[in-house]
Amino acid sequence: MGPVVGGLLVGFVGWESLFLINVPLALAALLIVRKAAPPDPVRERGSVAELVRDSDLPGIAGFIGALLLVMMAALNVAPDYRWLMLAGGMVIAALFAWRELRFAKPFLDLRLLGRNRPLMLVYLAFAVFSSVYYFVFFGLPQLLQEAGGYDPGVVGLLMLPLAGMSVVATPWAVSAMGRFGVRRVLLAGVVLLTLVAALMWLLTGTLAIPFVVVLTALMGIPYGTVSIATNQGMFVSTRPQDRGVAAGIYQTCRYVGAITATVMIGVFASGGVHQDSWMRMVLAMLVLCAVTLGISVLWRQQKVQPHP
Repeated sequence: MGPVVGGLLVGFVGWESLFLINVPLALAALLIVRKAAPPDPVRERGSVAELVRDSDLPGIAGFIGALLLVMMAALNVAPDYRWLMLAGGMVIAALFAWRELRFAKPFLDLRLLGRNRPLMLVYLAFAVFSSVYYFVFFGLPQLLQEAGGYDPGVVGLLMLPLAGMSVVATPWAVSAMGRFGVRRVLLAGVVLLTLVAALMWLLTGTLAIPFVVVLTALMGIPYGTVSIATNQGMFVSTRPQDRGVAAGIYQTCRYVGAITATVMIGVFASGGVHQDSWMRMVLAMLVLCAVTLGISVLWRQQKVQPHP
C-alpha cells in the first residue's frame, strides 16, 4: 500500500508528509503489538552489566557503521565517488569480522554463516531478487511521472495492482510449497520474474494506463512467490534458536537489494528516467534475473542439525 498512500500524500499534502506519516504509523504499530502480540515466556534475569556484556554492542556498532558508510558511498557513485567513505566502511567491516570471530557471543556468527551454504545462497538470491523488484518499485514510478506525465497520486494507484497481486500470490505459493517443495516454487517464481521483466521492455513503446496496470499486476505474482519461497528457504536452512538473527539478516538483504537498485537507476538514468534509460534498466533487470536463477538452481534444502 506504500506507493498508493505515498503518491496521494505527495499529490495532496507534499513530500514532507512522507516522513511525518511515520510517526502515527509507528505509534499505531506499538499499540497493536502491545494489545495483540502473545506474552513472552519467562526469561532469564540478570544485571544490566551482564546484559551489556553479552549484547556485543561493539559488534552491532561495527555492523551498522560499515553498512552505513559503504551504502552512502554507493549511493553517490554518480556523479561523484566517495573513495574515503568506501575505504572507511571496508576497514570497519574488517574490524567487525575480526571481533565477531573471536567474541564468545557474537552479534553475527560468521562461522555459522560460513558453514551454512544453503542459508548463504538464500541471502544472496533474495538480495539480487530485491534488486530486480526495486528496479520496478523505484524506477517505474519515475518513468510514469517523467516520461508519461502522470500525477503522483495516479502513479501511486497504478502501482496498486503490484501490491494486490502479491497478496493473492502468497497463499497460492504457500500451498504450492506444501505440495511441490520450496525449491520448485522458488525456481518457478524466478522464471516468471524473468518473463515479466522482459515484458517491461514493452513500456519503451507505450505508457498507456491499461498496459501499465497489466504489467504491474503481473510483477506482483513473482514478487509474492519468490518472497515467500526465499523466506521459507531461510527458515528451513536455520536452526530454531538462530532464526531471530537469521530473519534480521534476511531483511538486511532486502535493503541491500533496494539500495543496489537505487544506485543502478542513478547510473543508467543520470539524465532522467525516460524510455531510452528504461530500456537499459530492463536489460539490467534481465541480467539480475539470470543471476537469481543461477543461485536458486544451486540451493538445496538440507536438514538442519540442532544444538546438542
